[in-house]
Amino acid sequence: MAANTSKDKVGHGSDVQVARITTRGAIITALISMAGTVVVAVVGVRFAPSEVSQAIVPNASVTHTATVTVTATPTATVTLTPSSGQSEPSGAGATTGAGTALAYGDAVSHKDCSVPNRGQNPWFDQSVSLDRTGTQLPAITCRINWTGATTGNLDYLVPTGAHELSAQVGIDRQSPNTTALVRFDVLSVDGTKLTSATATYQNPQQIKVPVAGGSRVRLQVTMVRSTEEITYNGFVRVAWASPAFA
Repeated sequence: MAANTSKDKVGHGSDVQVARITTRGAIITALISMAGTVVVAVVGVRFAPSEVSQAIVPNASVTHTATVTVTATPTATVTLTPSSGQSEPSGAGATTGAGTALAYGDAVSHKDCSVPNRGQNPWFDQSVSLDRTGTQLPAITCRINWTGATTGNLDYLVPTGAHELSAQVGIDRQSPNTTALVRFDVLSVDGTKLTSATATYQNPQQIKVPVAGGSRVRLQVTMVRSTEEITYNGFVRVAWASPAFA
C-alpha cells in the first residue's frame, strides 16, 4: 500500500499538477530593440527547470526549444546636394557674361535722361511693350519729360568671348506722348558709332552689332523731335529691351 501511495503521488498527485503548471508557465516572450531593428523572440520551454523535472522523474534530462522571429526594417539614407548653376545676382559694375541679359545694375557708368536744372530721370529695369502685339519684354528704360534734345546713356564692359550685342529698341506703349522720334546709338569706348536706329511709337527696331575685340560699349538714346509738347504728364519712355551679349 505504501508503494502504491508513492506511485500515485508521483504519477497523479498534486505535485505533478504543480509541475505541469510550472512547465506551462515557462513561456517567455521578449521584445528587444537593437540599433533601430525590432526583434521579437518567443522561447518555449518544453520542460520545467531541472529541479522540477527531477521531482517527477529522477535523472530526467531537460530539453529547451527556442523559436525566434526577426522582423527587420530597412533603413535608407538620403543625401541632398544643392543644385548646380545657382549664382548670386551681379552687383553694380559687374562684368556680365556672354549670353546673359543686361540690367541697369550691370552698367559701369550711366547718364540719366535729364535736362540740366530740371530734375532727374534715372534709368530703371522695367517690363515694357514696344509694338502693337502688347508683348511684354524686360528692358532698361528712362523717361524723357522735357522738350529739347535730351540724351541719356549706359556703359557696359564687353565680356570675354562675346562677339555680338543685340537688343530691341523703342518707345514704351504706356507713354502718353505718341509722336516722338528717338535715336538709339551703340558707341565704342572711344566714341565711335558702331550702329544706330531710330524708333517711333509702336514701331521698335532691332539692333545687332559686332563687339568682338572691344572692351566697352555705350548704349545711348537721344530725343530727336516730337510733334506734341513733351511735359511731365506727356512724357516719352524709351527702352532697350532684352539687351544681351552673345
